[in-house]
Amino acid sequence: MDQNCQELLKWLKNEPGAFDWTPVVQHVCELEGDRNKWAEKEGKLRGAIKRVLKCDVHKSNPLDPVVLPPADCLVSSLCLEAACEDQSSYRAALRNISSLLKPGGHLVLSGDLGSSFYMVGPKKFSCLALTEEFLREALSATGFTAETVEVLSRADVAQHDICDFSGMYFIVARKN
Repeated sequence: MDQNCQELLKWLKNEPGAFDWTPVVQHVCELEGDRNKWAEKEGKLRGAIKRVLKCDVHKSNPLDPVVLPPADCLVSSLCLEAACEDQSSYRAALRNISSLLKPGGHLVLSGDLGSSFYMVGPKKFSCLALTEEFLREALSATGFTAETVEVLSRADVAQHDICDFSGMYFIVARKN
């Protein structure tokens, strides 16, 4: 969405009012062994980003009209299940984004299992309820080999009215 791209651009330019990613960057630095290097890591990340592009997973070239050389790795978190209304469109989206990857490149996916909706403030959004079995099948059917699949069950059912997910998935798949 245009609003998402605008928000990312605000963060890249370090503009006032941009979303504050500091806690996330600090957590990553803590995992890497030095929480105090977060400002340096954030600056390095800002410098590494060349462009912010819109992506439509329903197009054969999701970045249309931009054409880029195939990438080594793509990351999608909580996106495909929100963009696809059924299993067929999910498989098509996987095929489309695979066109952005080199053969042997990796697709990193994460998201919610079993979720049919999520709330953003008072607005309710629907999403495709996924299962581990479907994800494995869809990846295989669209030319990927799942190398790592981790599933975590939802530990806390509090705030089930905000999102009805049953667990989370983390997948690293290789394009055949």
